[in-house]
Amino acid sequence: MPYISTQVSCPLTHDTEQSLKTAFGEAIACLPGKTEEYLMLSFTERARLWFGGSDAPAAMIEVSVFGSFPHAAAGELTARLTSAVSDTLFIPRDRIYVKFSSTSEWGWGGEMF
Repeated sequence: MPYISTQVSCPLTHDTEQSLKTAFGEAIACLPGKTEEYLMLSFTERARLWFGGSDAPAAMIEVSVFGSFPHAAAGELTARLTSAVSDTLFIPRDRIYVKFSSTSEWGWGGEMF
C-alpha cells in the first residue's frame, strides 16, 4: 500500500516517466513487505521548486506507507529513489529531498485495512 508522489522542476517525457516507474517499482522492495503490486505513483513535472534560494533543477519525493518501516530500509530506498531521479533527469542528488510518512489508517477498494 505504498504511494510515492514525485515533483520535479523539469519536463518529463513518457520514456523518462516509464524509466522512473520501473526503478521505483523495483526499489519499493527495500521496505519489508512492500511490493510493486500495490504501489501507486504520481509524477508532477515542471513543478516550481525553490531549494536553498535557487530555482535550479530540483525534486521532492514523498513516500507514504501503511504501517511502519525500519530506518535502514528507508535509507536504502532513499538512495535508490534519489539515484533513479538523478540518473534519469540529471538533477543533482543534493537537490532532491525524500520525505517519508507512515499511517495505521489506509483504505483500498472501498474498505479499510
